[in-house]
Amino acid sequence: SSILLSAPVLYLVLSHPDRGRDFLRAALAVASESGVDIGVGWGQYQYDNPDERPAGEKMFYDKLCHEKEESAHWFQQLGLCRPVVQSELKALSMEEKGVRTQDSCTWLGDFREKYPITFAGLSAVFRHLPSNSRLTESNHGDMRQNKDDSHVWRFTDARQTFMTNQGHKDREERRKFMRKKGTAASNTNNKTTKHEGCKDTVEMVGRQLLKATEQYTFEALYADFDEDTRKKLSVGSVAAEDFSEMEKKIAAKKVDDIEKARRRKTGRPVTLEEWKKAADNTVPDNDKDWDGDVNSDAAKRLERLHTMLGVSYWDKNVTPLNPTFYNEVKAVLPYLWRDGMMGQ
Repeated sequence: SSILLSAPVLYLVLSHPDRGRDFLRAALAVASESGVDIGVGWGQYQYDNPDERPAGEKMFYDKLCHEKEESAHWFQQLGLCRPVVQSELKALSMEEKGVRTQDSCTWLGDFREKYPITFAGLSAVFRHLPSNSRLTESNHGDMRQNKDDSHVWRFTDARQTFMTNQGHKDREERRKFMRKKGTAASNTNNKTTKHEGCKDTVEMVGRQLLKATEQYTFEALYADFDEDTRKKLSVGSVAAEDFSEMEKKIAAKKVDDIEKARRRKTGRPVTLEEWKKAADNTVPDNDKDWDGDVNSDAAKRLERLHTMLGVSYWDKNVTPLNPTFYNEVKAVLPYLWRDGMMGQ
């Protein structure tokens, strides 16, 4: 809700048949107070006594004043101060309530019909604003291209958080400063040396850096620690801590790692004969007919093999087999049932 009730989305209220005029007057007041040159010929938006401001205008005026500089920025960014739209906006600021009825189901159509240039300007700007999905996909592509594998994800998240919040505000402040500086330089003929021209810019960047590091001072970090952490960080707790056991564990782990690395380097690969010998010594224990005696089990398997090799074993009139098994073997070994070969 905070995003919907702030610039730039809040400027879409201009198309509302009843609240559009009140919002425009509130936006004009905020822009004028921020130093934007909006000219004359508007409906009343300035009041000597703040209490005289109508309730409809005051509601939007208070919301825009929460971020007055941002609201004035979007007033200019949307082109509302350009002459091409001011004729329609001046008419909107003096529009009588009820001209565009709220009962209409085509608010945007009515607004477009009466204020076509303003509608076209707002439509062009908001249609090209990046949506959340576009921002997410762009961020995803940037991370795939530029993320350093040596950086942990927490560092990457913290850097992007800074760049999209405080970093963006600092860059915007520097851009505005340079625009004002360029405008002032164009109005004067005084020529200065290079270092004199950038001195004030360097000072502003220095102030921004000092302000950004205030939250990382020891006093600021210490204020966020709980009581247990403060006790652990005290000089007495650090002096009384016994680090001998910890040092012994670290030294033992280092020795163990060195020994493992040496074994990996000097280890001899196992030969095929050793694999065969290990396989011969392996005792199977998952056979249902296993009785623990290797020789007797081998004899039983050999006896069953000789039985299956006999001709009569495959004659279902002599040896009653499972029909399913008999049909499967017949399908696999069809030559046993060819004419002239059965029973041979």
